[in-house]
Amino acid sequence: CLDKRLTHLIAARLGIPVARSIFADPKETCGAARERAERLLGYPLFLKPSDLGSSVGASPVRCAPHFERAYREATRLSSRGLIIEELVDIDCELEIGALVDKSKLIFTNIGKIRADSGFYDYKEKYGEGSPAVVSAEAHIEESVAAELKRHAKKLCQFMGIRSLCRIDFFRTKKGEILFNEINTMPGFTGASLYPRM
Repeated sequence: CLDKRLTHLIAARLGIPVARSIFADPKETCGAARERAERLLGYPLFLKPSDLGSSVGASPVRCAPHFERAYREATRLSSRGLIIEELVDIDCELEIGALVDKSKLIFTNIGKIRADSGFYDYKEKYGEGSPAVVSAEAHIEESVAAELKRHAKKLCQFMGIRSLCRIDFFRTKKGEILFNEINTMPGFTGASLYPRM
């Protein structure tokens, strides 16, 4: 689960929708990665290290001049490669916590995060006075909640989740649900969503 690239490949194989993406090997030059990303995905893009959490090293890239700076920053922080994906038009993040008690899988409420910027970055996650709206109960349609739980159950079972995790999804402005990541040790700060859910 700590390898976002592998987790995305598995989710897609399980029939769970994910954003279109490519992987940039750490040995690949910035120019080669940019050329592939432009050809296969086009702008806008989103770059993130494949092995870091809390949005560390992640950033949106809306045009070619911003690519090199984002690529340098992400590769400086991680030597495991980058995920470069299409920048989806996010309405909100929907998150569900899982707790494994012996062989029983228990899910929390579904939480919701809405960031006006469209990118819930490290500062908004942990900074004082964050403008992001974080709710421990999403109040979403039953059909969407059921879809999230189906996806979460598949992922937990296939990935062999033990103890606990948080599974994060995006909901686009068109209403599509896209898998984002599995957080294997969700935060337990005063601002953290897992314990509140």
